[in-house]
Amino acid sequence: MELYIVQHGLAKNPEEDPERSLTDEGKHQTKTMRPLMKNRNITEVWYSGKRRALQTVEVLTEGWEAPAFIRVVDDLKPNDDPALILNQLGSSKGNLMIVGHKPHLPKLAGKLLVGDENRPIVEIINSGVLCLSGQD
Repeated sequence: MELYIVQHGLAKNPEEDPERSLTDEGKHQTKTMRPLMKNRNITEVWYSGKRRALQTVEVLTEGWEAPAFIRVVDDLKPNDDPALILNQLGSSKGNLMIVGHKPHLPKLAGKLLVGDENRPIVEIINSGVLCLSGQD
């Protein structure tokens, strides 16, 4: 199984857009990642339900030959406990892409890599992708 952890693209500030849609730059940055994500045999895409995460998913998955099952997953919001997602990872059958937010994603990576969500083991930037590979 490969797990792709994706930070949403650069979003508008809340004063400009309360839903925090992607900026034009955020869309462009995410689009540049599309060729790297194509043909990765991603069977499922989970995202937080926030507009900026959905837009990131839409940009990344555009043109995929085999569409992935895309769904909103609770427990992917910025301040959610990463342990809640860890409990759900076993339900995924195949390669999975999770699109979410800080500080949740770095905490999830810390928990997966070193067993400690409070160790800043990786920095994930807007439109950035972290791939973790392991046994199913």
